[in-house]
Amino acid sequence: FERTPGLLNKILTIICFIVAIAVILEYFKVDITPMIAGVGLGALAIGLALQSTLANFFAGVHLLSDRPIDVGDYIEIDENTKGVVDDIGWRSTRIRTLNDNLLIIPNGKLAESNITNFSKPKQDMSVWIPCGVAYESDLKKVEKVTLEVAEMIQQTVEGTIKDFTPIFRYTEFGDSNINFIAILRINDPMKRFLVKNEFMKALKERYD
Repeated sequence: FERTPGLLNKILTIICFIVAIAVILEYFKVDITPMIAGVGLGALAIGLALQSTLANFFAGVHLLSDRPIDVGDYIEIDENTKGVVDDIGWRSTRIRTLNDNLLIIPNGKLAESNITNFSKPKQDMSVWIPCGVAYESDLKKVEKVTLEVAEMIQQTVEGTIKDFTPIFRYTEFGDSNINFIAILRINDPMKRFLVKNEFMKALKERYD
């Protein structure tokens, strides 16, 4: 973990508190069996009244045990829901979006969602940048120039993997363009927007 999730801190605090009380009562020869029975009945009543809250709590425990995400991971749930995991709480998970807002998602909903975790199993990832050129373009020259620009970006922009060789592939004959992709590689998912931005500017300038 980048830091301990809030839910884990709360669980550990409660466990320590319960153990401490049990030890103290045992020291004073207090029979805790009736208390345990009473607590059990009370917990059952509370559980029935707070089913939704408990569902989110146990979903949070599942997220901590299964660890599909950790605090600090960059994740994407759908096109409009993406960001860095800020904290995993007892009821909800907080995600800090790219525009620095805090998105709060119930743990139950998050546990049932399809999550893309760009930080696992490792931080580095490929950046696929779709492009297109006019049909009258010299395709060999397009490939040569594009790879030169991609190599320059790969070597100079922050967050790129310097020993990676960029890849170029034509993909389809479009309605008005011949489409291709350029593939670069980065060591931090958050840098993909910067790398794509710098590549597009440099490529347009070189084409001109």
